[in-house]
Amino acid sequence: MFRWASEQTCEVTETAVMLDIMRKGWICSKWSRDSIVDLVVDKGNGVYESVQVKSFTGNQIPTETRNEPEGHRNTSLYKEHNVTWIVGYKKDTDEIFYYHIDTYSKLKDGAKINIRKLNPDTFPTYEPPLHSGSTRKKKKKESLTHTLDV
Repeated sequence: MFRWASEQTCEVTETAVMLDIMRKGWICSKWSRDSIVDLVVDKGNGVYESVQVKSFTGNQIPTETRNEPEGHRNTSLYKEHNVTWIVGYKKDTDEIFYYHIDTYSKLKDGAKINIRKLNPDTFPTYEPPLHSGSTRKKKKKESLTHTLDV
């Protein structure tokens, strides 16, 4: 059971985006709640990309983070932290919008991404190879043949 609706929204949003990224062929992991990013994508060969996930309604996705240490509001821009992707999850339609740092960093500092005015980027896909070199089928066939010969 979730204690707060905001916790449920956060979990559903991050899980939906994680699943979408995995369907695109990448390994994706949740990161620490205290981190500036929500997810990290392993793209192989030592390449990792950071993802900030935002749940939204309407047409705007925030590009800045806010925290309030000791009661003082403190904001910073995701581009200042080199967050590779800001991903918006539209709760009412289950749509996912990807914006790469090369796109969202061109916005005026603090400006929100307007999905009607700024086209989303395409998150790359990767087609993992099949286990064509696997000996699993061969072993099954050998075992079956051996059993029949006896």
